[in-house]
Amino acid sequence: MKLRMLAAALGAVGILLSGAAAWADGCPDDADATSAAYFRKGRAAEAARKWRDAYYYYQASVSCGTEEYRRAFQKLGRTLGARAEKEKHLGMDRGLFETRPDAECEAWARRNEKRGDGGDDLPEPGAPGVCTSDGLAHVIRKDAGAFAWYEDAAAYAEADRVAFAAVQGGTQDTGLLGRVVDHFRGRRDGNYEGGYKPDPKYLSRLEAMATDAGEKALAAESGEFARKEVDLAGGGGPVERSLSLLHKARDWFKIFQDARDKKVSERAVQRGDLMAQDTDSYQSLAQAIAYYEFAAREDKQKAVRAQARKMGEAKEKAGEYGAAGEYYGVAGDNAKIKEMGRAVGKGGREQAEEVRKKMKGGKGSREGMEKSEGERKKFKKEQEDLEKDLGF
Repeated sequence: MKLRMLAAALGAVGILLSGAAAWADGCPDDADATSAAYFRKGRAAEAARKWRDAYYYYQASVSCGTEEYRRAFQKLGRTLGARAEKEKHLGMDRGLFETRPDAECEAWARRNEKRGDGGDDLPEPGAPGVCTSDGLAHVIRKDAGAFAWYEDAAAYAEADRVAFAAVQGGTQDTGLLGRVVDHFRGRRDGNYEGGYKPDPKYLSRLEAMATDAGEKALAAESGEFARKEVDLAGGGGPVERSLSLLHKARDWFKIFQDARDKKVSERAVQRGDLMAQDTDSYQSLAQAIAYYEFAAREDKQKAVRAQARKMGEAKEKAGEYGAAGEYYGVAGDNAKIKEMGRAVGKGGREQAEEVRKKMKGGKGSREGMEKSEGERKKFKKEQEDLEKDLGF
């Protein structure tokens, strides 16, 4: 089953291309002839400008081939990478290959399955390595970017240059910067052909970028917190915008495990302390808890919830049931909300019974009827107000 998943096996070609002696390890007796045949087909495909077919054949030839085969493979990879780079298609977000369903590959895999493990795979429908053993097509992406071409062809210096270029002009995407940083960390710790090592300045410059972006996010947070307007376009109020920028600052600093991450948490605690002072507003207390959750300060969250519960009890005692419910909600005390609802409902029923008795007792008395009717209407209005406050 020599050819099965050949392209996948060569995906990390930088590890395999470590010298002609290494290529020959484990190669069958007829490897020279097979590699030479693949190389000739690669030359023919390249001459016909069938770049992707040529790449497959060259890639298949290098596993047990010669230095000439390797140079042809890398040259084509560099050419295709340069073409993508010229088109500004850097492609840091995806690899060179993808798998997808394919009828020809599926039929090829079924035929091989019937033959069992007694010999080599049947020739694939196309270049070697285009079909996986489970019948999927292992193909070069149509949108393959410069980075993927360079990296697969072991053109490490070019790949590193493109990786850095993807963020060099500045980026607001913490995920992209994180992927570029991970690439250079892996490169620094890896073992590559010819002892290749990346320029250490790449990582130091990336760290400076992340630090600068985090500081800018903190500066923007100060301005947004001070700006009291609500953004009707979807940005929310000052607290929502503030929290969003604090999250952004933290994401930037975390890329390099920057100690400034502590500074972000301290900023959030300061905002929470300020909001917690406004006990007359349940919204302010809820916002204080949001800041404390961001900073992972459970002690302060607990204190604010206790204050909200206390305010809820005061509002309930004053008959302000709607406000009481909001404070209990901030406290996370759903049991109190239900208890208050049952108490209000019970009080309403008792009041209705009292009015009914008065109306019955005033029968035959015009003054009693008018008085009872007035009480009934008053009760009805109060009951509706209570239900509105509680959201019933």
